[in-house]
Amino acid sequence: MNNINFLRNHSEKGNLKLTNFFIFFSILPFYFFTALPTKGEDSYCYYSTKEEYEKCAGKVNEEKKPRYPLAIKYARLSPRNVRYMMWVASPYSGESGTGFVGIPLESKGSLVQLKSKDGKEIEIVKGRWGPWYNEFVSVSSQIIPSENIVGWKKYNLNTANPRFQVKYLDQFLNEKQFEFQLNGYSKPPRKGTLIQDFFVNITQSKSGQFKTAKSILENKLNKLQRQSEIIGGIISISDSAQKICLKVDEEKYPDLVQKYKKMVASINPLRKKMNLGATRTIRPVCN
Repeated sequence: MNNINFLRNHSEKGNLKLTNFFIFFSILPFYFFTALPTKGEDSYCYYSTKEEYEKCAGKVNEEKKPRYPLAIKYARLSPRNVRYMMWVASPYSGESGTGFVGIPLESKGSLVQLKSKDGKEIEIVKGRWGPWYNEFVSVSSQIIPSENIVGWKKYNLNTANPRFQVKYLDQFLNEKQFEFQLNGYSKPPRKGTLIQDFFVNITQSKSGQFKTAKSILENKLNKLQRQSEIIGGIISISDSAQKICLKVDEEKYPDLVQKYKKMVASINPLRKKMNLGATRTIRPVCN
């Protein structure tokens, strides 16, 4: 009997050890993965200016991330600001001119600054130097929605000052391009690649990657038609007698009705641009 009890106790202890063994190894992977460090806010370095970007560029263990609104600008002429001076590429080559290191300081609207309010657009600000070159004076501004950008690239053309080309669709959906140059004389040297990162973050494409104008127009049309169908379903009033127009509840949905009207007014001109007939599925608002 004693032998039986001994074997029983020994067996129970063995089972307990075996159970603990399986429990330990079953929770080990969970513990391993939860114990791994996760990428939190401390792993990023945020920037909104060229000065903040250069500080981030020196932190090799932190990923650079833009914080909008973001502006690559210079208020006045100084050794550090000169490193980020940009100007319209044509008709200037960047190696000839009357200004500092060939930069056309005197021409109206020849200088360039880049901005973005929320990362969904690029604002190109053209300007000139004020009296005594102590301030940047804005002359004109152009905003290009990111969805209208065909692509961009950086390249050199027998010059120390690199060129940047941006291709986009204008407000009439015609393809245009804009070129500017960045001062190549940088002392102390610039840290990182701010201009390239600016375009990569907003366009979600690398240098030299270009879409086709047709693909952009198709995406815009599909988006407009899809959104107008959704909004139309919300604002419409059931009326089987109306077939050629949409009867809407403007009192209840004033903002959505106005948005729907603008979207519908944009669809057929866009379809015409793509050599398509007028839409038959999306109806205008009844008068």
